[in-house]
Amino acid sequence: MRLIATRPLRYPANRRNTRALVAGDLFEAPRRDAELLVYACKRAAFANEIEPVPLAPDVDVIDRLRLVAERLGIEVDRRWGARRLQAEIEAKRAMARPV
Repeated sequence: MRLIATRPLRYPANRRNTRALVAGDLFEAPRRDAELLVYACKRAAFANEIEPVPLAPDVDVIDRLRLVAERLGIEVDRRWGARRLQAEIEAKRAMARPV
């Protein structure tokens, strides 16, 4: 699964090498690892849940999350971190899904 790091983390690129990732780095992970990184560790988000925003490459992940949240109609507080922004985005999308 394609993920985007929301906080710094170390993740094995293959059996021998480990990558040091920073917020905003895209990487691939198996489904089990992806669920742990997103839901338990809260160090990544699913890349398909964060809509691409045409910004310069040096723009921070938090700024991208703020733009996505604003596009969804969420009033964003500038003090919110990546965790809170991701939670607000997920809650808004969950409300929009038909039951």
